Amino acid sequence: MKPSKETRRAEGRDQPERIPQGEARIRTQSRVILIPNLERLNAAAKQAAQTRFTSLLHHVDQAALHRVFRRQKRQASAGVDGMTVAKYEERLEQNLHDLCDRVHTGRYRPQPVRRVYIPKADGGKRPLGVPALEDKIVQGAVAEVLSAVYEADFCGFSYGFQAGT
Repeated sequence: MKPSKETRRAEGRDQPERIPQGEARIRTQSRVILIPNLERLNAAAKQAAQTRFTSLLHHVDQAALHRVFRRQKRQASAGVDGMTVAKYEERLEQNLHDLCDRVHTGRYRPQPVRRVYIPKADGGKRPLGVPALEDKIVQGAVAEVLSAVYEADFCGFSYGFQAGT
C-alpha cells in the first residue's frame, strides 16, 4: 500500500522526484552489472510483471557457483563439515562440478548449521550460525537468480520497497 501524500508530509517526506529518462543513474550501492543470462532474466521480469517463472535452476550452473565461491571470505569459519575455503579451493573445479551435479540431480542436501556463541559486552552471549561452505555457495547462486527476478519489482529510489505499494 502506497503511503498517502498526507502521511509522507507528516513524516517529513515529499514525493520522490523523478529522474528524466535519459539521466537515470545508479543510486544505491547494491546495483551491479548482471551477467548476460541474468540480464535477460531481469529484462523478462521487467517486461511482464505478472510473468511466472517455472524453471530457474538452469541458471545455477558451474559458472554461477564459481562466481559465488570467489566472493567467499578466505578466513571464514568452517561449518559442521570442517571445510575451509583454502581446502575446498585445492580441488575447486572438481568440487564445483560435483556440487553442480548434485544440485541438478536433486542429490544436494544442506548441512546442519554450526552454532557458536559470541560474547556480548553485557556478559551475555549471542548465538551465531555458521553454515557449511557448500551451503553458502549454493545459497549465493540462488540469491543471484532470485535477485535478477525480483529486482525488477523495486524502484531505484525505494531501498527495498516495491513499486506501486
